[in-house]
Amino acid sequence: MSTATREFGWLDVLDDSERASVVFSDPSEALDDGDWYLDATSPKRGPVLAMEGEIVPAGGVYIRKSYAWMAKLENDSDVTTIKLAQPGTELKDGDEYVDATSPKRGRVLSMEGETVPKGGVYIVKSETDGGLWDRIGQAIR
Repeated sequence: MSTATREFGWLDVLDDSERASVVFSDPSEALDDGDWYLDATSPKRGPVLAMEGEIVPAGGVYIRKSYAWMAKLENDSDVTTIKLAQPGTELKDGDEYVDATSPKRGRVLSMEGETVPKGGVYIVKSETDGGLWDRIGQAIR
């Protein structure tokens, strides 16, 4: 892992402290099963869940994030079946979501016209199996 400064235009919206906290994973580095990553060279793809044995490919520069609360889920299949709402996705009025980056907020009720913000990693109730939604609720406590 590297905290060396990298130049990607889309990072310009971050303040200095946020930019300094970004951790990059370089090509050939192994990812941890269950880590979320963003390919800094093509961020429009959105956050992706790393699978066991996955490595950063040649030419790739990944920004990684692990969410400790996910370790509380029953099994790996729970983690791999979680669907993420991408930034810009419009949420249904009255639906619920959990922000994977800030789960202490708990389940949040979405309002009319609300969208997933830039940098958001939302798990939306209407897009999640009911049993898994309940297990996510237990894991974030």
